[in-house]
Amino acid sequence: MKNYQSNNQSLKKALAFFMFLFFSSSQLLVNAQVVFTHTTNADFIRGYTDNVAVGGDQVYLNFRGTQINNWVSATDLPQTLTGHQVTRWRSNVYLSGGFDGANYSNAVYKALMQTTGNSAWTSYGSMPDSLAYHAMVANNEFMYIIGGRKENYISDKIFFCRINQDGTLGDWTESAVSLPQPLWGHRAVFLNGYIYVVGGSNSANGNSAVNDVYYSKIIDVEGNLSAFTAINSLPEARNMHSLICYGNKLIVLGGYDNTGTKHNTVYYADLNLDGTCSSWSSANALPADISNHGSTCRNGFITVVGGEDNSGLSDKLYYADIDDFPSLTWITSPNPLNVARKDGAAYASDGQIMYA
Repeated sequence: MKNYQSNNQSLKKALAFFMFLFFSSSQLLVNAQVVFTHTTNADFIRGYTDNVAVGGDQVYLNFRGTQINNWVSATDLPQTLTGHQVTRWRSNVYLSGGFDGANYSNAVYKALMQTTGNSAWTSYGSMPDSLAYHAMVANNEFMYIIGGRKENYISDKIFFCRINQDGTLGDWTESAVSLPQPLWGHRAVFLNGYIYVVGGSNSANGNSAVNDVYYSKIIDVEGNLSAFTAINSLPEARNMHSLICYGNKLIVLGGYDNTGTKHNTVYYADLNLDGTCSSWSSANALPADISNHGSTCRNGFITVVGGEDNSGLSDKLYYADIDDFPSLTWITSPNPLNVARKDGAAYASDGQIMYA
């Protein structure tokens, strides 16, 4: 099952690895930030601040990057992992699950986002199940673990917990709502009060994929979910793709189809206020067919990091100016990862991309 778990050799190469890089911006662009003065940091961080920065009792727009610089080593993960997932909440990043080459993990770790990568990772209890290739999202108050797999078991379960004001986590609860089908390798995002789940596979076959897209709404202050509703399907089945949101758009990059064939496609759909979406359209394709990669969208760039292409494991970083969307001009960064990797987790803060 080459498409869902790394082999022993690549795991040995990936021992507890963590890297990050900086965006560059011109001085003119930094000076042109629009700053809104308010009272205290606490007034801002109660809101959803993923597209703005908060500091010095001010909220301001993220700067626009002009180039992507070298990767720099940062704090290692607590254990060797592949197929783990991450989500951000305020200035924290949380990492859950994964596979260490022998066992599936139920661990949950938290680190503080800093100006030079992350702080040390702290253990925050365990998920109710050991999983990899699940999905993980957070809103202002709750964190959700969605689906996933271990060996031939594929989960349709959803677990959630409250995120306390200090960033600690409450007890995990199994949702009364489950996915419409068991899924692994799918991707999920939280946007406008809805959780969107895209693609993945319902089969233990490592070369399988579905084209289904679902949404669920958070319906009360306890974090409970509505039943998932199917909306417009992807044009083709995709598994081990990446998923980002930009404005009101869902964007699906790369992945492989139900025969295990990798693709360079970029699909997008516009989201409606009632949770539904438009039909899917195509944006300019990636430079290579690729799967098992990570993606970020921050500081004006959309990125694709690592993964596996038709030649094997990739160390490439592709990026494009998001404001050109859907007519993207993809650039291959001259600063690749130090070692080719797949099934890691990419995420970003203002001025940095991280790959764990």
